[in-house]
Amino acid sequence: MGISFFPSYLQGQRHRSGFQQLKEALSLVAMISLVLTFCAVLGSLLFLVIRRIRTEGAWALWWHDNYLERLRDFLSGTSRPRRILQYVQKVAKRGDADSVLCAVDTYCSQVEWAMNVGDKKGQILDATVLETRPHWVLELGTYCGYSAMRIARLLPPGARLVTIEMNPDYATVAKEIIQHAGLDVKLIPFSSDYPIPTSPTHSSTQRDQSSGEGTIQRKWRLQEALIYTTLHCLQLPLQLFSRTSQTPLSPLTQAQETTAQGQKTNGDQTCKVELLVGSTSELIPQLKTMLDVTSFDLVFIDHWKASYLPDTKLLEECGLLRTGSVLLADNVTCPGAPEFLHYVRNSTQYQSQYFPSQLEYLQVEDGMEKSVFLG
Repeated sequence: MGISFFPSYLQGQRHRSGFQQLKEALSLVAMISLVLTFCAVLGSLLFLVIRRIRTEGAWALWWHDNYLERLRDFLSGTSRPRRILQYVQKVAKRGDADSVLCAVDTYCSQVEWAMNVGDKKGQILDATVLETRPHWVLELGTYCGYSAMRIARLLPPGARLVTIEMNPDYATVAKEIIQHAGLDVKLIPFSSDYPIPTSPTHSSTQRDQSSGEGTIQRKWRLQEALIYTTLHCLQLPLQLFSRTSQTPLSPLTQAQETTAQGQKTNGDQTCKVELLVGSTSELIPQLKTMLDVTSFDLVFIDHWKASYLPDTKLLEECGLLRTGSVLLADNVTCPGAPEFLHYVRNSTQYQSQYFPSQLEYLQVEDGMEKSVFLG
């Protein structure tokens, strides 16, 4: 009996061992299936997010201009304009505006996105400058000085470009970048010594701009509180797939290139860039007194989108537009400036034309509005 017990026991152990192995195999298959399903769902969500960021303006701006910028600021301890400046100083040829523009385009298309006018819409800006041949140019919104350089390099000797930036840190960076490009730039801090014409329209404009800026700042503080909960692992794939290829410098037509070269080589005198620091609603009424300017031939609008219309009306009110003055507004589609577009397209004082394009360095629809003031 003892002899027959052991074969039966060993046979039962083999049956139990086989059953246990089958159970473990099934458990492993179920676990692998669960992991694969999770990866598939995560991959699908990531694909949808990437697609939205590549093709939808609101998603693209939130990701690049809010999340990634603040994350990089936090990790590097510097601001985006400072990082652009460091790259320009490292790779761009000093005294060569085209080299500086190429460096900024390369950085913003391959390293870190920034809301410059960009290489594609820069062609529209270049063509407008060469067509208008302005002597006095006003830019609203300097940021890091990219569009100021694009404009200044095409202006004839003796022309003057006035650019306004509200952020003092951005203005300081812009001055250094413009100087690196070999352009004559002067930084003018805000001063209340000049008399400001007062009117109900101007007071209302100032209140509206202050209110709008305060609302934006409150929204940014809320976003900053939520930023660091976002998965940092999304950064690399989105940077790899959310940009288009970069054109080193916007090509000009043969006629435009000849004109531009003639302006660059016409004597040693260059145009003057005057960088004013302060709010547009406070500085615009002072421009005639500060700079002894009668009117502007070209106005490039590229600052707070909510300020496009109030500042346009303020330019009219202060007599800074003459018959034939050209307004060129960027980002009228993304993020958009619907009130401004409705005004210039329906006013008998303007003749407007829309130029479709893409948001700088991305595949998102955008455009520029060119409006000629008829008086």
